[in-house]
Amino acid sequence: MASTTVLKEIAAERFTGPRAAISLSNIVKTILVIGQRKAIGRASLSKEVGVGEGVTRTIIARLKKKTFLTVTNKGCILSKKGETLYSALSAKLIRIANVEGKELNIGGKYSALLTRNIQFSSHPILDYRDTAIRAGASGAILMTSEKKKLAIPSVTDEAGIYAPRLANDLRNKLDPKDGDMIIVCGAPTYRDAENAAIAVALSMVDEKRF
Repeated sequence: MASTTVLKEIAAERFTGPRAAISLSNIVKTILVIGQRKAIGRASLSKEVGVGEGVTRTIIARLKKKTFLTVTNKGCILSKKGETLYSALSAKLIRIANVEGKELNIGGKYSALLTRNIQFSSHPILDYRDTAIRAGASGAILMTSEKKKLAIPSVTDEAGIYAPRLANDLRNKLDPKDGDMIIVCGAPTYRDAENAAIAVALSMVDEKRF
């Protein structure tokens, strides 16, 4: 199965022309959007991913080169290899939503990513925060869902006491199940917060199982 290693290689490729910001999160979001839409034009894809059309063209070219997608008169379509990658990603990155996170006081805008079948690795929690900051966030909080309660590891077993409005918003918008993990990132923009949450999730993925 294709791994995040290939996606990191795509993000790291050199290219000519004005330098554009192509992150691993942008590439993952591109695959997820195409997989959800089945076929989508470049302009619509650019809008949904939240990057310029020049960046979108570069991402499409790189994914096409690695045979993850094809371009037809209907738009961009995932190849069989791309569908396999999409299935692996969508099984772990379940749902993302903008949320009310002011209680956390770690950024102006907040996005939360619901993940499944992803476990904490041996890395300290602060490493995940650093990953979020490198991806454009001001900070990040990780939560786990157990017995219908949201816990913040090493902080509280009940996030509803620490941040009641956020906890309610997460339950309503993400509908977490036991064993799920939620990554909440605060950033100057919702787009930055989304990208950071995806970056943190990908940093947790076990390459051998993805």
